[in-house]
Amino acid sequence: MAVNIFMPDLSASSGTVTLARWLRAEGDAISAGDILAEMEADKATIEIEAPADGILGRILVPDGTQGVCADQVVGIVVGSDEKLPDISGMDVGTVPHPAQKAMAEVSLQVREEKTSIPVVPDGETRTRIFASPVARRLARLHDVDLKQVDGSGPQGRILRRDIDRLMSGKTVARETEKPEDKGDHVAMSGMRRVIAERLTKAKQTIPHFYVSVDVQVDALLTLRDELNRVAPAPDAPDTFCLSVNDMLIRAASVAFVAVPSMNVMYSEEALIFPQQVDIAVAVSVPDGLLVPVVRDAGRKSLATTSREVRSLIERARAGKLRVDEMQGGCFTISNVGMFGVDTVTPIINPPHAAILGIGAISRRPVVREEQFAIASLMTCTLCVDHRVVDGALAAQWLGTFRTIVEQPIRLLT
Repeated sequence: MAVNIFMPDLSASSGTVTLARWLRAEGDAISAGDILAEMEADKATIEIEAPADGILGRILVPDGTQGVCADQVVGIVVGSDEKLPDISGMDVGTVPHPAQKAMAEVSLQVREEKTSIPVVPDGETRTRIFASPVARRLARLHDVDLKQVDGSGPQGRILRRDIDRLMSGKTVARETEKPEDKGDHVAMSGMRRVIAERLTKAKQTIPHFYVSVDVQVDALLTLRDELNRVAPAPDAPDTFCLSVNDMLIRAASVAFVAVPSMNVMYSEEALIFPQQVDIAVAVSVPDGLLVPVVRDAGRKSLATTSREVRSLIERARAGKLRVDEMQGGCFTISNVGMFGVDTVTPIINPPHAAILGIGAISRRPVVREEQFAIASLMTCTLCVDHRVVDGALAAQWLGTFRTIVEQPIRLLT
């Protein structure tokens, strides 16, 4: 016996709806409860369910039809061996018999509002599963058997939260099945915790930008060796033993004297321009990182800078730095060249406006007077706070630094 598919009566809607699309085609085998079509009315999405098992024999209202009335016949379901009924005289606006209407009840899913209560047809013999459209889609997506889901909606209707709850349970079960992590759990030291907090805040709040340059250091290495050869005896009070790092710190201080606008710090109230050049030096220690400060580096000689840096590094690694020796500064140098790293882009140490990352020295090909040659180069990356320093100023400072390093005689002035 042919069964009509009716448009349900939606008292909450404006009276007419649009048939958005059919999900099944004429001739498809269907089962009672299958979703056949989607209708739209106001803020509601309505899914029409098949009223009985059989074949979708005819679609009477095509996709995109507007103004579909309540209780209008939109399609016909027939048996597998049944002929289509004659519809030439059918009044599609006729209100159906209550028994037929009950079989055509559909689920109403109101997005982010309320869910209707499905009506189970009287005398229904097959087991039907009532679920919201969203729940059905999630079930198909996650390969969930709706027969295994306990519905929490009215009359046992399966809702989205029921699928979510089931999937959460599966996730928890999978997580509990993971092999136990047998790694050592070591509590963070106070220093590591401070580093984590400060640098996380710095990376989140400071708009970093970066400028890089390759610097030839052959002349600087030659000058270092010559000065160390003529240095006073090791037991003399004014002795020194220059390192590349000492000379780069001195070069940075000279660059700040040449480009004083770069010597700036950030505060919420104003920009701060210190009266002297205080350069912080990143020192790796077993528990993390310390950053002692070379005070007034712009006025200190290369030998004095070398002695002071050596003392600060030794006491940092011995844990004997005073608190005041790690406070202040306007700029940081982080040299990782001794680890063979080519480039590094460190995080700015607030309230500093910049930090210079220095890579390893390596032999690379260069062009000199239109001829290839091999030179010792290192890559220097200046990380800058864009709130206080613009790109042109940063580039000017880095260019000045490069010139000083490549003409190291200027370190002796």
